[in-house]
Amino acid sequence: MISSLPSRPLSIIGSIQHTPEIYSSLHNQSCSACQYSRYGQCSNVCQCPLNTYWNQGICMNQLFENQTCTQANAYRIDLNLTCAQNCNNGIYTQCIAIINSKIFISEINSKYVMTLP
Repeated sequence: MISSLPSRPLSIIGSIQHTPEIYSSLHNQSCSACQYSRYGQCSNVCQCPLNTYWNQGICMNQLFENQTCTQANAYRIDLNLTCAQNCNNGIYTQCIAIINSKIFISEINSKYVMTLP
């Protein structure tokens, strides 16, 4: 009996676990610790993989435009984004686009924000 395969393409979906136990044994360790790990990459020492950032516990996925951010390196620089800082209290609040590599001023939550590229 010959059966035909469906005409729809198949997708294989995977995931990466984000737990403190995985990252605590790798982060800032010698490169030999992350040599064969998908959870770290070597840059003099083990660091977070591409498009992730260290949040003092685990490597988190970097954010996209208009998402709430809590630290400067939480944004996707490859997408020309920056994490806006509230001028009144210095707290990082939202990922925004950098426009023409110049200072960008916007109003977020009724507070003016100035960011530098």
